[in-house]
Amino acid sequence: MSASLDVITVGNATRGWGPIDHLTTLTAKLFTAKLITVPARQSVSQFFWAKVGVPRKKGHATGKNALLIVGVPGQLFALLEDPLWLGRYEQVAVWVIDSFWNERIPKALRGTRRIDWIWVTDSNDVPDWKSHFGNRVGVLPWGTDALRINTEYSVASKHIDLLRVGRQPLEYDDDVLTLSDASQLGINFAGRPAFGSDESESQRNLYRALATTKSVLAFSNLVDGSTYTHHSKEYVTGRWLDALAGGAAIGGAFPSTETSRSLVPQAGRFVVDPHDRSRGLSEVRSWLQSWNEDTASALRKHAVDHLDWRYRLASIDAHLEIGSRQLKDEIQQLEQISSRLGGL
Repeated sequence: MSASLDVITVGNATRGWGPIDHLTTLTAKLFTAKLITVPARQSVSQFFWAKVGVPRKKGHATGKNALLIVGVPGQLFALLEDPLWLGRYEQVAVWVIDSFWNERIPKALRGTRRIDWIWVTDSNDVPDWKSHFGNRVGVLPWGTDALRINTEYSVASKHIDLLRVGRQPLEYDDDVLTLSDASQLGINFAGRPAFGSDESESQRNLYRALATTKSVLAFSNLVDGSTYTHHSKEYVTGRWLDALAGGAAIGGAFPSTETSRSLVPQAGRFVVDPHDRSRGLSEVRSWLQSWNEDTASALRKHAVDHLDWRYRLASIDAHLEIGSRQLKDEIQQLEQISSRLGGL
């Protein structure tokens, strides 16, 4: 008998969490699950601290599991909210997206038995998480909705050479200056896609822009100059994999982790100097000389074959023995799209 599932996430009052919101909505849809949002807590009361040591009551006869998807480790306090607090689930699995913030795992929840299994998004993070949770840790990397992108945004003229997406090193942070220098080299540069009135509109704007560009300007968090990213750990973010799904390569400084290299093929990335805009744009121009339509098709195929969220969800499906027919059907749709695209 297949198990049923509750997908639980944490409400976010600020913008920037759109990709995770999209993932949780997609997960609930494909698993025909109830999507439950619990509040994000900035602080924890003494009552909550008292609840930490109380063991979870498992409902062995319920046939229901819970999947908690959190953006950052601090959101693990959702384990102390209903329904995870009172719900009698057979298994509680957690997927931590920004798992590189291992130092921010709430101290009170380190080693808690209220979690049966944890997925992190980079293999480099596994040792740190295992130090608290033992062998209950696996890897499910970041992904993209390659099925949606290649269904709704599949046909476009790649008339943009280079698109700025997301945070940048200081040398590239001013789109006006980058546009001026790129134009002098014959590079058709486009600044960041417009923000929408909500996260969904912003995501659509991004997907449309990625469908029209040959390459995306993106840099590792260790060289982009931002103060809110991790100071020592590199990681791939959604813009990298969304770019590949849209048939765009990434020019910049690439995160040096085994998981990052497994996600982004060599043909999908090239080096752009992060500290010298003139030299970096010359590197873009050199890369463009070898670009052709087959490049875009091959990158789309790579994303369709390897990066779609549905492959990550298939691992969850197997682990929790859900048996989702809709997930299986949509993976077959990915296989059909792949058969029409050229490979690397």
